[in-house]
Amino acid sequence: MVWFVKIVNRGGAIAGCLNFVYTDHMSKEQQKQQFYKVFANLPINLREEIILVVPGKGPITWQVAFLEVDNDTELGIMILDKLSDLQII
Repeated sequence: MVWFVKIVNRGGAIAGCLNFVYTDHMSKEQQKQQFYKVFANLPINLREEIILVVPGKGPITWQVAFLEVDNDTELGIMILDKLSDLQII
């Protein structure tokens, strides 16, 4: 089970007061959005680095992960779950 913490800044009487909203997992769409955000902020030369090794599939680079996630493949879903479990996204 993955815990996703969303920090919400609620101005009001106490400026800078933070409320924590806990959910027991991110939806697949939230995982994809977070993946795209992380991928977009990666330096281009790091996109060829291996981020996961999937048994039976071999090493997965950021570039391969992007293609799989973008095409909504079964491997892409597995990659999102693993990256979420590792708290990379």
